[in-house]
Amino acid sequence: MARLTPVVALLLGLMFVSSCSSPAGPPAAASPLAGAQSPSAENPASLGHGIQKAPIPSAAVAVAASEQANKEPNKEPNKEPNKAPNKEPKPVSEIEALLIQTPRCAEGSLDCFGIHLHIVGDEAGELVRDLAWVSEQLAGAQDRFTTSIDATFEIVAVDALEGDKREIVSRLDRDRLGRPHFSRGLIHVFVVGSLANVDDPGEIRGVHWRDRSNTARRWVILSSIAGAMTLTHELGHFFSLPHSRYENSLMNKRPGGLPFSERGFHPREAQRMRRAKKTMLKDGSLKARTSSSD
Repeated sequence: MARLTPVVALLLGLMFVSSCSSPAGPPAAASPLAGAQSPSAENPASLGHGIQKAPIPSAAVAVAASEQANKEPNKEPNKEPNKAPNKEPKPVSEIEALLIQTPRCAEGSLDCFGIHLHIVGDEAGELVRDLAWVSEQLAGAQDRFTTSIDATFEIVAVDALEGDKREIVSRLDRDRLGRPHFSRGLIHVFVVGSLANVDDPGEIRGVHWRDRSNTARRWVILSSIAGAMTLTHELGHFFSLPHSRYENSLMNKRPGGLPFSERGFHPREAQRMRRAKKTMLKDGSLKARTSSSD
């Protein structure tokens, strides 16, 4: 045999050692997917690293978050929710109260007539009579006229008179009181501090007055001492009634009989007032706020 060169002998020795080393265990079986691409190459999340995943909240945290979401209204970005302004009711003056808080025409009444109220005030603006007093006057008229001639009344305008109209002494005072304010279609009622009796000494509670320069112009004047049925009595005059002797009539000024608060109109008086109402509606001196078929 030819002698090997040293280099060849060294190479042969190394090959012999590598082929004779013992494995740690039996050889692994070949995988059926060997040589196929690993799923992890398509889906990085399957590696369990490299992608940060949000933690799953516990049940208690999820419930709390849901409740909080239900409490909070949906808000548009950069837009404040509409808030109802906190407005206090506007105070009502005495004059406004007389216009809107006094009795109104009764529903179902055939005719509703408007009253223009003129009431005297002092320098401080305090009126000679208050809302309760005026309402009581009007309520009495509502009740008696509804049952007698199927008519009611309501205040449709109010104005305050200057203090120099507080005391009405003479006939000329009565003329001058109503003359600048008169208009057709309404009943003008003036409330003053005191009303002198022009026929005898002393004061009276009220009067139905005709302007002496033109008797077609007429109005009612009430003193601050007027009783609850005074306006009703004076409206009886406005609807053509004179003083009467009918027992328990509001137009009977004689002593005796029922208290005025319990009186009304006699049937014959009611008949006369109906005729007067028809005439005034026809000539336009009164205008009903509801149509009349009388």
